[in-house]
Amino acid sequence: MFTSGSTGRPKGVCGMEKGLLNRFLWMQRRNPLCSDDVLLFKTSVSFVDHLQEFLSAVLTSTTLVIPPIDWRANPTSLANLIKAYRISRMTIVPSLMEIILPTLEKNISCVYNSLKILVFSGEILSLVLWKRVREILPETTIINLYGTTEVSGDCTFFDCKDLPGILEREEITSVPIGFPIANCEVFLVTHAGIADEGEICVSGACLFNGYLAEFLSSNHTEGSVISTYYKTGDYARRLKAGELVFLGRKDRTVKIYGQRFSLEEVESTLKEHPAVSDAALTFQSKGSPDYKAYLVFKNKDGIVKDSLQYREVNSSQDIMASIRSWLIKKVPPAMIPSFFLHVKSLPLTSSGKVDYVKLSSLECASEPCGIAQIKSGSGLVNPYLQVIKKAFCDALLVDEVSEFDDFFTLGGNSISAAHAAHKLEIDMRLLYIYPTPLLSFWTL
Repeated sequence: MFTSGSTGRPKGVCGMEKGLLNRFLWMQRRNPLCSDDVLLFKTSVSFVDHLQEFLSAVLTSTTLVIPPIDWRANPTSLANLIKAYRISRMTIVPSLMEIILPTLEKNISCVYNSLKILVFSGEILSLVLWKRVREILPETTIINLYGTTEVSGDCTFFDCKDLPGILEREEITSVPIGFPIANCEVFLVTHAGIADEGEICVSGACLFNGYLAEFLSSNHTEGSVISTYYKTGDYARRLKAGELVFLGRKDRTVKIYGQRFSLEEVESTLKEHPAVSDAALTFQSKGSPDYKAYLVFKNKDGIVKDSLQYREVNSSQDIMASIRSWLIKKVPPAMIPSFFLHVKSLPLTSSGKVDYVKLSSLECASEPCGIAQIKSGSGLVNPYLQVIKKAFCDALLVDEVSEFDDFFTLGGNSISAAHAAHKLEIDMRLLYIYPTPLLSFWTL
């Protein structure tokens, strides 16, 4: 099998039969397949998840629905298959579930009675998506798995029936990935003295035998016992009860203005906004940080009007300005993207994951630093307003701004915000709350 290559060049993984068998036996003991179950074979044979879809049916003599290839690539057809064949158990990546969920909701009476177990794998499962699925399928068991091709597909699991209790005592931004499956050891290699947070490392029956034309050899010393383990490049945090929460990939952990954080954490937060259907972030550190958020909107009904700032909220620029203001209240300033872009949909790999390589080349529905072109009709000229606009221009290194221009939509960040706040002799936090010259004029 080859890795997905979504973050780089695919590598040939030399998997082990015992890893696949261990994964199958663990799930069969935990959630046994019954004679009346119906499974769906939808994953490309290029990806490791297809092995469990196929083997689970073959090893238990369970009915397996194998649709035409072009049907698997069509979300609507996939949703209709689930309804028509009364699929009882399915593994799916969250990105694909987001797409087919509206169609499933229309056929809820049929799906409700058939889909017993829904397994999420391959991406972070957001709290928002979990809540939507639970509302639509309250009787369905929802399981969140974590793993890679190198660990036979999956090495940890979390049963979402325990999530309400965790949310009462813990502050998390995504569904936990839980505990190790049988015969697997998962531990965190911590850095910089941070307890219970570090890189996920895996050993045990699930482990692969190395990369094609390469050699896997890493030492893990624990109780003077040396064993082979796999450093995933993923980071996680351990909750008080022992569950792991996925933080992000090593190559998607960034440092901006001295603060290190995971892009996945910001993506999960953005998906909680009522107007956002999906979100993805890109970051490049060449020269000044190029930090962008790509947003897929739901519909106009989910958009909150800000009558103080805009006479009408009818453009993507207006929506993104309100989303930025909302996000400022959720995360530290350094985690706010420099640019927000509206896209119709996020590009996906053939396995259904977000394709971050293609993402930056998308033709966006709005310019990255575009401004809402809204006329106030007031012809407002005020010396104090001009002082605010001049401070914005100096901080952003631009020649002109209008009274409606959002400081951060124009590319402002925590450094330029500090510069503008110093010029205006105000607390920098106020600029995040009142990001346009007119709002600042009315409130400062």
